[in-house]
Amino acid sequence: MFVAACKKPPVFCIITEYLCGGSLRKYLHQQEPHSVPLSLVVKLALDIARGMQYLHSQSILHRDLKSENLLLGEDMSVKVADFGISCLESQCGSAKGFTGTYRWMAPEMIKEKHHTKKVDVYSFGIVLWELLTALTPFDNMTPEQAAFAVSQKIMWGPAALAILIQAGNDILPNRRIILNPIAFSLLIRYVKALISMH
Repeated sequence: MFVAACKKPPVFCIITEYLCGGSLRKYLHQQEPHSVPLSLVVKLALDIARGMQYLHSQSILHRDLKSENLLLGEDMSVKVADFGISCLESQCGSAKGFTGTYRWMAPEMIKEKHHTKKVDVYSFGIVLWELLTALTPFDNMTPEQAAFAVSQKIMWGPAALAILIQAGNDILPNRRIILNPIAFSLLIRYVKALISMH
C-alpha cells in the first residue's frame, strides 16, 4: 500500500507499507518441492490475480510479474511490487531494448513484438506453476536457454490446475485468458471448487 512520496530534490522516494514476509520467491525457495498446501496456493494465487486485475483495470501493464516481485505480508497476503518497467497499455509499444526476466517473460516480449496485458497473464501462469511446485522455472538453463524454452516447453502442475496454467501460458497471446472481472470471478469459483475437492 502507498503511504507517501517525496520528490523534493535531491530526495526522490516512494514510501510503502513494510511487508515482513519478503518475496514469494524467497518463501518458495525455503519450501520442499511440491509441498505448499493447495489452500495456500489458492490464497496466494487469488491475491496476485486481484492485484493484477486492478492494474489491468487501470490499463497498466506490469511487464515483470515474477515471484521476486511479489511480496508477502505477515498474514501471507501478497502485494505486487516493482513497477520499474511498467507502462500504460497505450504507451507500451514493443519490447525493444527491454530488460526483463526471461524465465517469466512472454514469447512476444522476447521477440520484441507489440504486446498487451496478455504478457502479464503469461507471467501469472508461470507464477502459478511456481506456487504449485515451489521450484524456479527453467532453473537448469541459462537465461538464453530459458528464453528459447519459454515458447517451447509446457509446464505441468496438478491436473486440476494444469488447464488454468496452460490457459495463461499459451504461445499465442489471443488464446490466453484475461484477468478481467468476469474471468476473475470464474477463477474464484474454480479455485473454491478445487478447495472443496481436497
